[in-house]
Amino acid sequence: MNVISLLRKGLVALLCLLYGVAACAQGWTDDELRRANTAAGVKSMTVEEREVVKYINLARLYPQKFAEVEVADYYGEEKTGYRVRLCNDRLTLIAELMTMTPREPLTYSKAMQDEARCLVAEQRDNGEVGHERHKCKGTHGGECCGYGHVAGRAIALQLLIDDGVEGVGHRANLLNAGFGTIGVATDNHPTYDFGTVVDLQWGDGRASTELRYTKVEQLTQDERARYLAMMTRGVERDLVEPFPSGTPVVDVQFERERSSRSDGSFVQVKRETRLHADGRKQIIETTTTMGIDGSGDTKRRVWVE
Repeated sequence: MNVISLLRKGLVALLCLLYGVAACAQGWTDDELRRANTAAGVKSMTVEEREVVKYINLARLYPQKFAEVEVADYYGEEKTGYRVRLCNDRLTLIAELMTMTPREPLTYSKAMQDEARCLVAEQRDNGEVGHERHKCKGTHGGECCGYGHVAGRAIALQLLIDDGVEGVGHRANLLNAGFGTIGVATDNHPTYDFGTVVDLQWGDGRASTELRYTKVEQLTQDERARYLAMMTRGVERDLVEPFPSGTPVVDVQFERERSSRSDGSFVQVKRETRLHADGRKQIIETTTTMGIDGSGDTKRRVWVE
């Protein structure tokens, strides 16, 4: 490990010691990402599929930090109108993670990968959704199906939040300590553009665990207030606060560009243009670089024209 890495780790540890978990919300350490990225060397998986595994494992390994780093400021994607920013299921996910004991990471299973790949290909061809299999075998212990998202982080968060899913069954599967192996497959879908299937198999001990929070009514008044404050801390700043000039937003436009490299990595640029009543534009540009090994970096710029 080089000197720069040691200094960086020392600084993160000092900030966490002085200021608590919130100070760690700047990102993940190299060691944490390495431990979570159990599918890093699986060449049969795409970058996005490996990312799904990595983010699910981050939630299992470091639940409190995952709530701070990934969930507290996540509102969903622009194409869905940031619909999860104030939903009850994101609130109960934060509550679950903040009170959860760590689980072991899930490891790659070729058998589960083959089952997931078969179903997602069937649904690519027949346009169906859900868990019904026609020609595909199903020996898995648990399964999650998601639609509409292509990036691994967004897929994992969609399944963990489980907005509108009765009993948040996908979340229950992904956080269940009893599962030990995982396979993830993504493909095109005729209705929702993209589809994802995650198949899970039990570990040796089958130490199944139940969720504490599946609906908001299970939270006490104090818990609800505490986690709601955590969940909404960025909404005012990022989505509601008016333009610095004080004029309202009259139109919003979105663009996305994605370029792939020969080694399988890619760069994706999302640009949100907010047109204000005084004629000026506020540009919010997010650039994500994703390596073939599952490592990535995201940078955000905001400027006015």
